[in-house]
Amino acid sequence: MNLRIAPLLFAVPHQTLGSRTNGSAYGRVRQVTFKKDRAFVLPVRRTALVRCSTLPKLWGSSTNSDSTMKAALKEAIQKGAPLYNSGDTTGCWRLYSQTAEFLVEGGLATGCAKKRLQGAIEEGRSAGLQGRSSDAAWALRNAFDEILMGSQPTSGAGSSGVRRPGEAWSLLEVGSKDPSVSFDAAGFGPVNDSVMGGRSSCTLQIGRDDLGAPMVVFSGELSSAGGGGFASVRTEPRRWGCEDADGLLVEARGDGRHYKVNIMAEGVQPGVAYRMDFVANGEWGRIKLPFSRFTPSFRGNIVEAPELRGGRMVQMAIMVSKLTDKGMPTPDYRVGNFKLEIKSIKAYKN
Repeated sequence: MNLRIAPLLFAVPHQTLGSRTNGSAYGRVRQVTFKKDRAFVLPVRRTALVRCSTLPKLWGSSTNSDSTMKAALKEAIQKGAPLYNSGDTTGCWRLYSQTAEFLVEGGLATGCAKKRLQGAIEEGRSAGLQGRSSDAAWALRNAFDEILMGSQPTSGAGSSGVRRPGEAWSLLEVGSKDPSVSFDAAGFGPVNDSVMGGRSSCTLQIGRDDLGAPMVVFSGELSSAGGGGFASVRTEPRRWGCEDADGLLVEARGDGRHYKVNIMAEGVQPGVAYRMDFVANGEWGRIKLPFSRFTPSFRGNIVEAPELRGGRMVQMAIMVSKLTDKGMPTPDYRVGNFKLEIKSIKAYKN
């Protein structure tokens, strides 16, 4: 007899979610799990219903391959990051926790990956029960990132430790042997004025300088068509290991334009970014960007927000725009091609 299960509805243990509802989401349902091509119905118990599109397929798979597990982690991040960025940190945590539970209980996560996910599930549950859903989401996201990158974070994102005065440590570095600080692992993606009808475009690509040393090239074309005027690339959300940092140190050279670094942080209204301008000329140089000089902004307008602290960093973006970090017209703004070359972005402690 073939047993059919609705592909978008799953029953997940109530304890996994770590929160109470008015009862409407709970019911006397049976939890269904999959193993290869067979389905098992477990004893009736109190559960909550959540939606998921990928896990049913993975759970019924006959393979426990590493690539299958990583595909589930990547899709969870793709769906969880927008939830987190919109302010739904609880929804993000629940999605991540659900994914980790299914991978562990279904045997798709084994060895070190299984132990790492089990620890993250418990850490997230503990934080969630204390009302710290953001920390709960990050407990699982850090585990996902470590598994996907195949290593534990060291000097880059996700570690802090006690830093010495005058110390600088890499957040993003071209050609790094540590995957936690590589530009590739940061998951940069374009965010251009096309979101408001503009026509500007950009890319971030690996290149080499005059001596053959690796670098990344942020380049593209600014257009005034459609009322636009900015181009940027932004990382995926992650922990940056900047708890002791006083600012950023950017090693770059450019075309003389004003560029800016945008930082999205925890504890502020969704959509608010902390911004600071810098000018990159034709010679390689190190540009210091103190966190205390970043300006909180929402859609180009300065807003009230707590001073930026490194430990609250969630995302980073590199931007070229017709507006300065203070919301005024950029003095050297012009349409056409732009190019900024970067070797590293580091955090520093005074």
